[in-house]
Amino acid sequence: TAITAAEWAVLNDATSDDRSAAATAAAWVLFRHGIRSFALARWWYENLPAFDKFRHRDETKSTADKAANQWSSSRQHWETIRDRGVNHRLPLPPEDERALAAARADARSLDGPLIQAAALVIIEHRFATGHGLTDRPIARRDLQRWLHLADGTAAIVMRRLVDAGFITVAVMHDPRSGARQATTYNLSQRSTPVDYAHDVTTSRELTLLMHPLWGTLGHHARLAWTHLSTSPTPLSTRDLATLLDLPLGDHKSGTLHLLRQLSALGAIQAQGSGRWRRWSTSGDPRLLDTAAEASGAAERARELDARINAERAAYHAETRSEASRAVRGLSVLRSRLHHADAIGSTTRPASARPAPRPRQVGPGHRRASGIPHRGPPELSR
Repeated sequence: TAITAAEWAVLNDATSDDRSAAATAAAWVLFRHGIRSFALARWWYENLPAFDKFRHRDETKSTADKAANQWSSSRQHWETIRDRGVNHRLPLPPEDERALAAARADARSLDGPLIQAAALVIIEHRFATGHGLTDRPIARRDLQRWLHLADGTAAIVMRRLVDAGFITVAVMHDPRSGARQATTYNLSQRSTPVDYAHDVTTSRELTLLMHPLWGTLGHHARLAWTHLSTSPTPLSTRDLATLLDLPLGDHKSGTLHLLRQLSALGAIQAQGSGRWRRWSTSGDPRLLDTAAEASGAAERARELDARINAERAAYHAETRSEASRAVRGLSVLRSRLHHADAIGSTTRPASARPAPRPRQVGPGHRRASGIPHRGPPELSR
């Protein structure tokens, strides 16, 4: 929707005594209109009076350092507002709290640690936000960003959650009537079995579930690391194979293969050799960050995230010219990516508007002249 006159007054506020409050109120206007990245918010911070406190601070620092303006103060202010908005949760009715507790317990009965992790992140990001347990949008790309999954893997996981009855389709995506609307789902209330085949982390460990390392090594590796980080004593390969419900394996598959991968990246330590070998870890999450950088998992996650953002820009373009620019940008981005999972499909997004015909320049056509207008980025509708 368009910015209202009252919102423009907030964005152009140059008289309030509390300049921080004026900037915060203006930032919330941008957030409500769909801006999330600082790349889009930056124009407003550069040009509008409400943000003059942070703009002047950044310009003063740039002049003092004799360096290009990094917009560090403006970026920090915007990211604070964005994080508060994204993580905001409405109060949950008691009946929803009971249903969510049952759903988290139900996730333990799902088949495999990846499916369990997907169920938990969907609960926390879509159903535990206070917006109800029905008709909630969940796109395949959402799951990809949360768990750093390849296109095909994310689609299979979503299908398995539906087949298991954990979620049910409320309104199917229709490219003809709602090209920019994701399929919506309801959270089911299944009867939870007493015995669980697999363990699963709690919602408090959501950050661990979403670590980029598991996008490369898999969630059996996550379970192995979790068991080792909570065990008071080192564990043998056989102990872990029993906990993971996996074969002992060798250097190419099974439990031993997972442990050797984690050990090579420094996430766990091996003590002894042969049948006396034991595995342990301090449980420090920074070990996972280092392992993700060393293995390329962190770079893969960043590339995957960038490609998904570019695809969404193409899918949600409002005009033909905007769609054309977004598709060209997506093509350029893909040419710079290194990981196959991040590159994804190279076909044109199906719901993106068709590219405009190339302009002809001849006797009957005259190029426009003048100074290009640099206006604000378009807000989402």
